[in-house]
Amino acid sequence: MSEQMELLEKRWRSLCDVFLPVVHPGQPWRMSRPVTGSDPAQGWKLHISATILTACDVLSIVGPILRRCDALYKAPASILELRRINTGLYYGYSQVGKFITIYPQRDEDAVRHAEELDRATQDLLCPRVPFDRALRDGSCISYRYGAFRPLQVGGDHDEDPERPLMIRAPDGSLMPDERTRDAAVPSWAEDPFLQLDDPVRSQPSGLTPLKTTYRAYEAISQRGKGGVYKAINLSFSPAQHCVIKEGRMDGETDWDGTDGFQRIRNEKRILERLLSFGVPVAQVVDYFTVGRTNYLVLESVEGASLHSMITGTRRLSIHEALLYGAELAKILGDIHNSGVVWRDCKPLNIIVDEAHHLRPLDFEGACLEHEAPAQPWGTFGYTPPEWLKDVESRHLEAEDLYALGATLRHIFSGRPPDSDAKLPPIGSLRRGIPPEIRSIIASLTDTLPDSRPAATVVADVFYSSLGNSVLRQHPAGD
Repeated sequence: MSEQMELLEKRWRSLCDVFLPVVHPGQPWRMSRPVTGSDPAQGWKLHISATILTACDVLSIVGPILRRCDALYKAPASILELRRINTGLYYGYSQVGKFITIYPQRDEDAVRHAEELDRATQDLLCPRVPFDRALRDGSCISYRYGAFRPLQVGGDHDEDPERPLMIRAPDGSLMPDERTRDAAVPSWAEDPFLQLDDPVRSQPSGLTPLKTTYRAYEAISQRGKGGVYKAINLSFSPAQHCVIKEGRMDGETDWDGTDGFQRIRNEKRILERLLSFGVPVAQVVDYFTVGRTNYLVLESVEGASLHSMITGTRRLSIHEALLYGAELAKILGDIHNSGVVWRDCKPLNIIVDEAHHLRPLDFEGACLEHEAPAQPWGTFGYTPPEWLKDVESRHLEAEDLYALGATLRHIFSGRPPDSDAKLPPIGSLRRGIPPEIRSIIASLTDTLPDSRPAATVVADVFYSSLGNSVLRQHPAGD
């Protein structure tokens, strides 16, 4: 745990003792007070958004306001839990940004609280809550109509967390409490927040490339930092497929302040450098900004992920594994020769295209070798043992080389690595792997960073082994 994280967690616990004293063991939330019989079962929820860096400031500002009116509200039990919420991976995309949830007793209370809280937090940074309505553009306050606690069909309260939340319409019928686009205000409800005078909300967004040039038709992924979408580029005739990567300001803000917006801007910079060195990454088609979000449009690389190929029903032959291993090592060597460190080499980030060649993807966390970002980046199982022990003295290329070794182990064995530093020898996972390949993989996953061979050396060993395997299969004179 970083020193900054420890300090924020300590401050958070102190604030919780004052403003969120009600703890439910085993639950990730703390409450301002117990629920009473006068608290309604449904109504206009308010959400206050925050990053992990602004959360303590937000609670210190809004806590006294909410305590003064005896409001019922909840917030995460820790800053680390807020980080999990804001990724959109652990609790679902619809929960991104929901730092503090307030349950007003009446509509007029909701409107009054929203106005006051908006004024108090207007200078703070915050991620957008995906399916809520924002009180105004850039506000930390958003709202939606929904259930405050579960209901059974009979109307009794039900504490079963697996039961879908329901809300009751004015005619008494029950309907699902959906957290989807355009569901923040039910068709039968009148939005009480529209009475607020906010000319920004009513301004048309205007024409943007997302409306005139590109049509996204499928979400590959959606999370706090931004989504990845399959799209059509209408500037060509016929239209061409492309991929759009989205980066949101204050989305998944990390301990060093880096957010989704900065990561997409960084990926554009890295890809352009790699392309200039002939690395077979996706071509950059376009880059633009709309409001607080930037967009990187990339060539659509057709094919299957290497991960899907090595974890399928048919295991790769030794020869196929040697071919892919040789090509991957060469690609990583070219990346390093360009002065770039990938920092996320793994089978999921490698496409086997229609010509059966490898195309590396996802360079949001990549950097130039001399930059050495303060925050580690990578995927557990492909990160080296020193990654969790020492982030002050970094060996960035060596981290890539460990990831290469872990990926090669995955290619040959078909088994994804775990985070255990004591890896079993690759020969114990599969027979028939040439001894020189077993040796070079063991060197790549050595616990000492300086013992890991350069990617170009690994490529030479693989290509040599491929030549030897051909000779073994077809000896001279046959």
